[in-house]
Amino acid sequence: MNENEREYGIQREYCRLQGEAKYQLILFGDHIAAREGYKIHQGLTAIHFYLVEKYRWLPNVVRSFCDADLELLLAEEMSGWNAPEAAYKVTTGAGGDESLRSFGA
Repeated sequence: MNENEREYGIQREYCRLQGEAKYQLILFGDHIAAREGYKIHQGLTAIHFYLVEKYRWLPNVVRSFCDADLELLLAEEMSGWNAPEAAYKVTTGAGGDESLRSFGA
């Protein structure tokens, strides 16, 4: 493997992990929506709505947060939470990917 291939591999893995982290946030937003009884909001929108309601921040402020900010704000609530098994069966096959289902475990 030459240096370019190695660098491409590192960049690809970094992007894959960023995408996985985003997917985890979206799934946690779905969890919040179900827990809070939201009828309209799901995924990231549910997270934004939840933070607006919880902290009384303006929606435009909450929407300006990057994913890392959202993860920081929700880390305590996400600790020990597991994504639904079905969410990984769709993308990784029948067995799912258990290593990606847990947050902070």
